Amino acid sequence: LILNKTLVHGAIFKFEGQISVLNYQGGPAYRDIQTIKTNDIVRDTDCKILGVIGVLPNIIGTIQATEVIKIILGLGNTLSGRILMYNALSMEFRSFLFLR
Repeated sequence: LILNKTLVHGAIFKFEGQISVLNYQGGPAYRDIQTIKTNDIVRDTDCKILGVIGVLPNIIGTIQATEVIKIILGLGNTLSGRILMYNALSMEFRSFLFLR
């Protein structure tokens, strides 16, 4: 936010992933979606312990790359102001709006 850089955010955990575009054209920033304090996270929710399905980083990374290309070329609608959630177990995508 301070440097005014756009962030194409991706996160993975077990069988789920999420993607969003932050700080883009006045849209929401990372602090607008970061609502969980580190102390509130249970110790055992660590990828070293629970793991991540191997193909998940590829799926989330491909969507992130697509968002970067759209931003560079100025084409289409980005995920700014939305979080795209992917569940590999149910093979479902869901999109949630969030405000600044």
